[in-house]
Amino acid sequence: MSGYRETYEYTDEGRLVYRYGYITHGSLEYYYIYEESDMEPAYCLELDHNGGPPVLVIYS
Repeated sequence: MSGYRETYEYTDEGRLVYRYGYITHGSLEYYYIYEESDMEPAYCLELDHNGGPPVLVIYS
């Protein structure tokens, strides 16, 4: 059995809005934020459930 697995959620338009990953020492969540009708995310909020700080990634 692998020590890693992921779950994805998409909008009706096919844009990735949520990703959950489980690794052997904890889990990670990623929330993708879009501007208007763009197909590429403008931001990604990363939450580390193993005690790491939240991270906001800004894509340019």
